[in-house]
Amino acid sequence: MYDGSSDSYGSSAASNSGSRNSYDSYIRASAERNGVDPALMKAMMHTESAFNPNARSPVGAQGLCS
Repeated sequence: MYDGSSDSYGSSAASNSGSRNSYDSYIRASAERNGVDPALMKAMMHTESAFNPNARSPVGAQGLCS
């Protein structure tokens, strides 16, 4: 389980985008509630939707982290 001790969250070049960073407070809160690394949650959001809240998959999944 993630213990929240990492200070490197969001420090990669790939995460330095305005739209990506606009979700950081939500990501941190959700990661803390669920005991996961916020960087993992952010990577999943990037992979699943490229931070597009209106994203839809061909099979009907919707949202940032479908």
